[in-house]
Amino acid sequence: EPFLQMEAQLEDMFSKAQRAFLESDEKLAKEAVRTRVEVKTECKRLLAKVMAEEALDSERAASYALAIYYFKRVAAHLFNIASAVLVPITDIGHYKSE
Repeated sequence: EPFLQMEAQLEDMFSKAQRAFLESDEKLAKEAVRTRVEVKTECKRLLAKVMAEEALDSERAASYALAIYYFKRVAAHLFNIASAVLVPITDIGHYKSE
């Protein structure tokens, strides 16, 4: 269930980042940026839960950990796209989220 929720959240973030970039919409870009913080926090929580689950076999634990890592990476890339709308081109890569 948490993985399906994360997938839905990333799909929403993708849509917002894409529209923000194409339309230069700062409001949507800020929403996408905020979503990254939520995704990052949830990924940390999920990874801790996977690591603490003793009944989980190593293959399944590794699969979950990789999925969590990929969710986090996707959110980071979408963050980069959204932040490009919010900062001057010379400052891209230096955006500080609130």
